[in-house]
Amino acid sequence: MSSEEFPVQGQFIKKIKCLCPQCLEIVDAEVVEEDGKIWLNKHCNKDGTFKSLHLLSNPSIYHTLAQLHRNRNASPEGLLIYLTRKCNQYCPYCFVNANEEVGEEPSTEEIVARAKSFSGGIIYLFGGEPTLREDLFEIIKKIKENRFKVVLFTNGKKLVNPDYVKGLKKAGLDVVILQFDSLSDSDYIKIRGEELLESKTRAVNNLRKHALCLMLYVNVVEGINSGRIIELFDFALQNDNVKILFFNPLWNIGRQASKEELNSAGMLNMVCRELKIGEEYFIDCTRFSTYVFEILRKMKFRKGIKEPPCSVSCYLIRRGRGYLPLDSFVDLKKLNSYLESLEQRVNFRKNILSNIIRLVFCRDLYLFLSGIVLNRKILKVFLDNFLYNLKHPKSFQSLYFMFFNILSIMVGQFPDKHNLDLSLIKTCNMHTALDNKRSLPTCLYEIYREAGKIA
Repeated sequence: MSSEEFPVQGQFIKKIKCLCPQCLEIVDAEVVEEDGKIWLNKHCNKDGTFKSLHLLSNPSIYHTLAQLHRNRNASPEGLLIYLTRKCNQYCPYCFVNANEEVGEEPSTEEIVARAKSFSGGIIYLFGGEPTLREDLFEIIKKIKENRFKVVLFTNGKKLVNPDYVKGLKKAGLDVVILQFDSLSDSDYIKIRGEELLESKTRAVNNLRKHALCLMLYVNVVEGINSGRIIELFDFALQNDNVKILFFNPLWNIGRQASKEELNSAGMLNMVCRELKIGEEYFIDCTRFSTYVFEILRKMKFRKGIKEPPCSVSCYLIRRGRGYLPLDSFVDLKKLNSYLESLEQRVNFRKNILSNIIRLVFCRDLYLFLSGIVLNRKILKVFLDNFLYNLKHPKSFQSLYFMFFNILSIMVGQFPDKHNLDLSLIKTCNMHTALDNKRSLPTCLYEIYREAGKIA
């Protein structure tokens, strides 16, 4: 396709592949920067030309994530498996259309077999509402026997029972991703169709008592719960088993798909404004974690990509009833330059010994370590957390949490048929399981499923 087919305005960035929003066929597209935003210009030979905002419409975020994930070709770290299409709620907003065309549920053996064929390290159990499965504990236990980390998506209704949470812990569950949209029942009635605040808070308390790591997943609907950012942040900060607070605009698929203008760029602006956190800090933290996880991944020869290519994060260290950002201790930009150099020196083509030698003789390794080890503020925080966890052994889940008490704030957006960039999802960190050991990036799977292209 010639460039003349697109009436390109603004600055051309690159050519990519996208989906035609009408027929969902793969088409050519151009990414351009115009009026301070990133746009997609698409042309379908059948349906014509389309222009829409890119999933990452914020230029700073687009260029940062494009640079971090450029030329990265690896399998995903996580595999999402549907346990059921049934649910014990009927949410006005539901991207999977739960309780409609529920179909046949896979057997325990089929679920475990599908997990065993996966080359990554994390299995996500999903629904509908997966806690409706009477064999859930058995599923978790058998997947854990194959050395996977197991993560459960849930609305939390079954987690109000302490014995049920104890059973999840005993089965080996690692992390719970809890649907947690608000601290107001009036919001829950509008978003989920019923009052849920009491069950949500009881679930959080039970998970804390049994030392289960928790992500609070917030579906943000503009005009309903978009003004709840500060109180949700305060709640997450005071519950130290909450490790991630994830703000995500409503996905534009499923039951009552979003017709709003709120996207990840607008969501990030809201979070930065309400929490008084700079956008640049999100960028620096995202670079920091991506480099660290990539170095560890390469050193361990693990194929799975851990960091998502479509969201940004910032990290806050809990301190008393408040918090401290990482850049109050160290120069993150300088540390990131060291980490980038280290990440480039480690690769899969070298054996472990060769990679260790390459790092041992790397000046940037010692500059990076000195920036941490010689920092008294950091050492004091590490020591305080260590002593606290010795007194409260149920408050941590691993050696990592012996020294760190970090809350991560994530902001992202799931792509739809209008803003999906197929070059971006090549580095997707989560796929959804298909039959015959195959999988698709989760966002692409849901787009095809809603269109009836996947059963």
